[in-house]
Amino acid sequence: MTLAARGDTSTDQADTAVTATATEVEEVVIYVDENAQTVSTETNIIPIISQATPSSSSTSSSASSASSSSPAETTLKPKTKRTKANKKLIKPTKPTKLINTPPSTNNTTILTNTNTTTHIHPGFYPQRLPGITYAPYDLTGCRSPSNIASDFSRIARTGLYSTVRIYGVDCSQVLHTLRAASSVSPPLKLFLGIFHLSDLSSQIKTLVQDVQTFAATTTTSSSPHKKTTVEEVWNNMIDTISVGNELVNNGQATPAQVLAAVRRVREALRREGYQGPVQSRHGLLRG
Repeated sequence: MTLAARGDTSTDQADTAVTATATEVEEVVIYVDENAQTVSTETNIIPIISQATPSSSSTSSSASSASSSSPAETTLKPKTKRTKANKKLIKPTKPTKLINTPPSTNNTTILTNTNTTTHIHPGFYPQRLPGITYAPYDLTGCRSPSNIASDFSRIARTGLYSTVRIYGVDCSQVLHTLRAASSVSPPLKLFLGIFHLSDLSSQIKTLVQDVQTFAATTTTSSSPHKKTTVEEVWNNMIDTISVGNELVNNGQATPAQVLAAVRRVREALRREGYQGPVQSRHGLLRG
């Protein structure tokens, strides 16, 4: 897309051309029920505009020419296509308009305001974001429990997040993050993960053992002499458990393999007392 502002030929001013490249990013969200059956899909086409750059024919006189004229505005709105398999789904809240102004430059700026419409999830509260991802590693390998606790303390102090997502069970990260999440105020919930589809039994066993160890070594807030139960940990501290991460996107697994793994993990965790969501996360799925 090319936008041009021509100067007044009577004053012998040079022409100014500003070029911006528009691209689109497609986001696809697939909603499944407790039995891993698809209930709806949602496709969002989100336009992105790169920063405007003057062409080589621009001169310093073009800046003074643009300052005397009204800037042009380009408005791009994302296109949303949603396919429903269940008409009883919760309707999204009313779209909220966000205004994004590109950084100013010393050259002529034609694109001044870009209005973007975004759909806010019904469970989203602006005063506290749903969650943040966390990887308990550093240059030495596994991050120490004290460093993990320090990281969670910093996350809690922001007051922005209610949940922390981790992706695997190595480095005893389930146990260490449970302890770190329970030590801050208000306590943070965890979004746990089974990272690999291979050797599911071993990963499930590690996850369950870490939860049991945490419960056996932690007292309740109401009674310092009463141990926390495993059921309380499942119900109060674990928000969701994910199986794999964008494996279909990366060509590492088929949808059927991922669904089979999700069902297997869910069945195993149900036997251990966990009744919360078990799912798999994928960003962009293209047909």
